[in-house]
Amino acid sequence: MKILLYVTLLTLCSLNFYAQENNKKHLIFEIQKRKINIDLDTAIFESFATNMYGSKNKDAIVIALYLPNSYEDQKLKIASVQNDKIWAEKKAYGKTIYTTNYELIKSDKRFVKSEYIISMQDNLCISLTTMLPVNAPKKDKQMIVDIVKSVLKRN
Repeated sequence: MKILLYVTLLTLCSLNFYAQENNKKHLIFEIQKRKINIDLDTAIFESFATNMYGSKNKDAIVIALYLPNSYEDQKLKIASVQNDKIWAEKKAYGKTIYTTNYELIKSDKRFVKSEYIISMQDNLCISLTTMLPVNAPKKDKQMIVDIVKSVLKRN
């Protein structure tokens, strides 16, 4: 009888855990469908998914996603996973931003990838990622800066 009770409790706990994880995954997909306000030039960028844009010449990307984590929880998650990148905390437009920039090589091209975690409501933050060739013209680099500012100002 004890074994039956133990198995029943274990099964109920497992089902409860599975249901919570399943609900969290569903919540993530629902939240990520929400539109993030971004000012970008549609003559240069085309949308390939909600809040995901690529330049028509395939050299630049902008990806913005809502995450169902608080800003502080997301910082801790990043710290536990990505120890090789240097992150800095900044404030701009009334928001706290956790950011990093680093170079990477894709298809023999060097890119600068910038990642931003932007504080929002208590259990919500925005993840913004931009990528541009290292040798991009100054006007393209300024365009990316303006895109980041627009996300900070409009959300």
